[in-house]
Amino acid sequence: MPIFINKIKKYKKSIIIILGILILIAVIFRIYLTVSVAKVEFIHYDDFKTPTRYVTYTYRNDKIIKQNTTISTPYINKKDDDTSDITDKLKNINGIQTTIKYEKSVIFETIEVNFNKLSKNNLNRYKKIMSEIDTPISTDLNLKNSTKLLEKKGFLTAQKYQELKEDNEP
Repeated sequence: MPIFINKIKKYKKSIIIILGILILIAVIFRIYLTVSVAKVEFIHYDDFKTPTRYVTYTYRNDKIIKQNTTISTPYINKKDDDTSDITDKLKNINGIQTTIKYEKSVIFETIEVNFNKLSKNNLNRYKKIMSEIDTPISTDLNLKNSTKLLEKKGFLTAQKYQELKEDNEP
């Protein structure tokens, strides 16, 4: 055993330097994973029969962090109670903020969801309520799967929406 201890003493500085470098690499890698830039993806749905829905995902490394959904519904006058009343159903759920804004002849209902603050029960409740207005929510909160799910239901990504808009312009 004394020979082993002598070798450790002999290479003590080298061992400390190697361990220090490994720890530094691990710390840098961890910082990279937590500080990676959040990006935004915009998806639009309008079948001209139901309220228009705009879904914006904020994601990091393909994991959805936040979702912002805006539902715009035309109305004749503010006393009409023809809103989707989704915001009322979502009002008291922790991790969800809702707002209603009346402009000219359109009601804008905005739903901001922070998935990091949303419990599993509230996530299930949120999915059920959003399905009432045909806005599906992916179970795994993966951007790729969520985008595919919305595209299947007729939603358009920002790029496809812009292409269609340009094709229809004179």
